[in-house]
Amino acid sequence: MRYALLVIVVPLLQVTVVNRFSGPDLAVLVTAWLAIGLSPPKAAVFGFAAGLLADLVPPAAEVVGPTAAILCLTGYLCARLSMSREPRPGRKVIVVAVVVPAALLARELVALAWRQPADWVSPGLAALALSLAWTLPPALLLSLTRRPLQSRTRRG
Repeated sequence: MRYALLVIVVPLLQVTVVNRFSGPDLAVLVTAWLAIGLSPPKAAVFGFAAGLLADLVPPAAEVVGPTAAILCLTGYLCARLSMSREPRPGRKVIVVAVVVPAALLARELVALAWRQPADWVSPGLAALALSLAWTLPPALLLSLTRRPLQSRTRRG
């Protein structure tokens, strides 16, 4: 697969470079960007692999798998919703504008579930707002560079 190197590089860049300045969530960003041009099953596999590696790269969480499940669903939804028989202007941007915040919210809700009750609200909302502010604009810009997969129609 052409994107196997991205599965390895994205979580490493996230931990070594981006997390030092609270930058965008690269796993969500790259999964949404690639999913626009892939078939839904391939996008789901890419999202699962990227999420699983993101769960395993230190500093790893206590639980392995939530990020993999979220990115698997993110990849599938971006690929499926961006497919169309006739191209519509802005469809990719709308898909990314809906799916990326949903993925970030799901990741934050999973993180909230593992925090102590006293630490629930304010750090979680601040982290979500910061992550959304860093991730959504580049995701929207990158979505403009990707060509959506055209769905195939049966001819009979």
